[in-house]
Amino acid sequence: MVVVRRANEKLALLVDELIDEHDMVIKPLPGHLRHIDTVLGMVMTGRNTLVSVLHAPALFEAARRGSRPGVISMEAPASREAFRILIVDDSPNTREIEQDVLEAHGYQVTLAEDGIDGLTKARSGAFDAILTDVEMPNMDGFTLTAALRQEERYRDTPIIIITSRAREEDKRRGVEAGADAYIVKGDFEQGSLVNTLRELLG
Repeated sequence: MVVVRRANEKLALLVDELIDEHDMVIKPLPGHLRHIDTVLGMVMTGRNTLVSVLHAPALFEAARRGSRPGVISMEAPASREAFRILIVDDSPNTREIEQDVLEAHGYQVTLAEDGIDGLTKARSGAFDAILTDVEMPNMDGFTLTAALRQEERYRDTPIIIITSRAREEDKRRGVEAGADAYIVKGDFEQGSLVNTLRELLG
């Protein structure tokens, strides 16, 4: 258990393992993800891995809102463990944060750093849904979506485009390429992404 103190309040967090203790510089979240109040920011480990930093005051508020007073759970629902999701985005911050959101809801996540990497991993694996950015090196999200729709196994697989492009012509292009949903990063909400996935996956 890790006990967190705020003024005269205490909150006990059940953790799987205590790994180490470090003084680290916390990097802010990208603008479109800063509304996720339980995550304060990100830190980079010595292995160039991004790790989310939880925001203690938000955890206290979440505990108060919990169905059981004083208890909150960050465990993934077992019913979602079967779904495999491929996230394709050239931003390490965005990839890691979207991964944290989906894994918290029980999804199994694989990451790809651009369209070519995403297409390669899609062809070598089997995914229940694919999330992709638009502006990426080597292959953009529109091209990736269209290429996936040419693959027999991905003709009916849910594909969600998550991008900063908010113009109607871009949305039309995404739909024409074969995307099932188009989420603008400026309007990104953790709940809307999860709900969209649930609806598309049935």
